[in-house]
Amino acid sequence: AKEATKESAEVLELLKKKDEEIVDLMSRLRYAQADFQNLQRISQIEKQKAQTYAISNLAKSLLTTLDNLHMALHAIPESALDPSKAASSSSSAAPAASSKKPDPDFFTSSTHTTLKQLHEGVLLTRNSLMQALKSHGVEPFDAKGEPFDPNYHEALFEIPGKDELEGKVVTVMKHGYKIGDRVLRAAQVGV
Repeated sequence: AKEATKESAEVLELLKKKDEEIVDLMSRLRYAQADFQNLQRISQIEKQKAQTYAISNLAKSLLTTLDNLHMALHAIPESALDPSKAASSSSSAAPAASSKKPDPDFFTSSTHTTLKQLHEGVLLTRNSLMQALKSHGVEPFDAKGEPFDPNYHEALFEIPGKDELEGKVVTVMKHGYKIGDRVLRAAQVGV
C-alpha cells in the first residue's frame, strides 16, 4: 500500500509537471501566434506602401516633363491662337524705334491653325500625363494663398507686401505634388 501511495504521489507529481509544461507551451504558442499575426499585418502594410510609393522615382522624373509642358502652353500668347486678337496686336507689336515691319505672312490663318493645333496637342499631352500620374496616386496641391509650410513649400524668394499676406504663399513658380500622404515635390513658391 505504501508503494501504491508512493507511485501515485510520483504520478501526481509527474502530472503536475506536465500540467505546468502544458501551460508554458500554450503560453509560448499564443505568443507565437500573436507574433505571426503581427508579422502578417506588418507585411501587408509594407506591401501596400510599396504598391503606393513604388512609382515615386518615376513620378518625380516625370514632373519635370509636366512642368515643361505647362511652360510650353503658357509660351504661346493668346493673340497667336486667336486670329482676331492677332490682327490688332500685330500692328502694335513692332517697336516704334524699329524700322523693320512684321512679316505680313506670319499671322496667316494657316499659322494660327498650326499654332492652335500645336497648343491643343501639348495640352492633350499634358492632360494625358497628368491623368496617368493621378491614376497612380500622384496629385497636385494648390499652394497659392496658403500659409507657408516648409513641409509642403519651398520658398524661392520673399515678396514685400501687405501685413494680411505675411507668411502666405503669394505666387507659385512650380506646383507641388503628393503621392498618397507623402510630398513628392514641394511647391516652389514666393512668400
